[in-house]
Amino acid sequence: MTGLKLTTDTFDDKLIIASGAAAGAIALGALAAPREWNDMHFETTTLVGEPSTRWFGLAMATNAAKTMAISASDTDRTTKKNVLKAAGAGWLGAAALTAYHVQEKVQKKDVSIGLALGEAAMGALCMWRGFKDDDDL
Repeated sequence: MTGLKLTTDTFDDKLIIASGAAAGAIALGALAAPREWNDMHFETTTLVGEPSTRWFGLAMATNAAKTMAISASDTDRTTKKNVLKAAGAGWLGAAALTAYHVQEKVQKKDVSIGLALGEAAMGALCMWRGFKDDDDL
């Protein structure tokens, strides 16, 4: 029985898909149920409107769709590495902003600490693969 060998290109494609899917999941909540999404993430003293949350959701959904489309296309390795770098920067920025909002008591700590850790992990993985030049995983 031969094992399935995970190549670096396959790993990078799967990571791009995972990044897009994670962004899509965030987008879905903001688009479909903006009030509930806001209530889950933000302190009651934070003024957040449903229309702006829907716009945020649309922007995230568009980002997710573009990210996943690149993974599904026959795109060269350099472009995919650049997508991973951009996604990584975005996820790390999201983690920093989430942590800042927790500190400032804008976002709920119980939800946002886990969110920031997940964002940071996704960002670190994307950056690692985006800057990795050799064929070793």
